[in-house]
Amino acid sequence: MKAICPELKFECVHSKYIIHDNGILEIQLADDYYFTIKDSKEITANIISITNGIPNKVMVVAGNLALCDEEARNYASTEESTNPITALAIVTNSLPQTIIANFIMKFQKPRIPTKVFNSVSNALQWLRSH
Repeated sequence: MKAICPELKFECVHSKYIIHDNGILEIQLADDYYFTIKDSKEITANIISITNGIPNKVMVVAGNLALCDEEARNYASTEESTNPITALAIVTNSLPQTIIANFIMKFQKPRIPTKVFNSVSNALQWLRSH
């Protein structure tokens, strides 16, 4: 079977959405962006729109120097935010991002299988196993 190239499905000011041939939705977050609750809810709406409301595996690739406010962090673990996702891989690009992501996960206890990675290939491999 011939592999299909990833397809860019949607792009907005804070994120790009790419569907991989294995059905995994990749979300690339913008560099140097401060995410608010409004942005987080928009990302959830975009996931639902792109996947036609069918829960899907998602890989979020953090942007350089990207931050989010407390309300956005809290929203990330809500039922509303996680319902459209069956498994979530978070790809960080710096040690501080990795430490913060792991710290948040420890206290917010994700409702879905969630893991932090420092490489896209490892994140995709983990998502394929779910």
